[in-house]
Formats: sequence, C-alpha cells, structure tokens
Amino acid sequence: MRMPRKSPFDELRLNRILMEQYLVISRTQGLTCGMSSRTLDLRVVLSGPWQRLLPGVYLAATGTVTQEQREMAALLYAGPQSLITGLAAMRRHRLRPPGLDVVDLLIPWTQRRQSTAYVRVHRTRKMPPRMFATSSCTVPRSRASCASFSASALSR
Repeated sequence: MRMPRKSPFDELRLNRILMEQYLVISRTQGLTCGMSSRTLDLRVVLSGPWQRLLPGVYLAATGTVTQEQREMAALLYAGPQSLITGLAAMRRHRLRPPGLDVVDLLIPWTQRRQSTAYVRVHRTRKMPPRMFATSSCTVPRSRASCASFSASALSR
C-alpha cells in the first residue's frame, strides 16, 4: 500500500514568515509559499496543528492566542495599508490603557473590510503617519498621541 505524498512547498519561506509574524500567516501567504488550498485546509481542521483566527488568517499553533498574535492577525486581515490605532496602539507604546482586548484598525477609505471577532475596522479618508514597533516584528501603528486621541474618540 502506497503512502500519500506530501505536497511540496517552500518550508524555509513559510518558517521565515511565521517567525516574523508571531506564527500568524494569511491564506495568501501560505499559497505564495506553494501550499495547496487542501494542505492549508487540513492544517486548520478541528484536530489540526493550526487554528483559524480571522477569515483567511491562521495561527500555526494551538492553544491560547497572545495579544501580539491577535494584532498581527488583524493587520493581515485588513490588508497592507492598515495600521493599529486606539487602545491596541497605546499598548504598543507601552502605555497601560484600561479596556477590552479589541484591536482597532484604520484602513484607507477605498478599502472594504468589515469588523469581525475582536477586530474593529475604521475607514478614514486621511491615514495618519505610520509608526513601527521596534521589536523583532514590524507592526504598523499610529503615534502615541494619535492612539490616545483615537482611543478616547472610539470609546464614545
């Protein structure tokens, strides 16, 4: 009896993406690494080694999801021009805001994404300047002053 063959894909590229993004990957990134749709789907089944965080976004681990992983998943879900704002951005600036673990994202007005799960999407005609975390992972976020203003405006 023959064993089924594994579909080949670029494991080095996949592992690099996972390490750079807190083990979070989008479906598009997985497909770009040469994974088949079936391979991705099999990794996310109930007993699989990955879990679905948001539509088209997966965590390559089981167990509890960290705040960093939730934020990365939110950014991958919303697209490359999105950035973290509000309380989540304040946490990124090492400020300790009270409140929920909601991830507020700003996206360009022309982009179409809906809020889902723990992600609140806010469309804007004027994107603020982007800032980036200094950790090993690049996370687009707004400046601390913009983040605190956004947090107070979004909490109303």
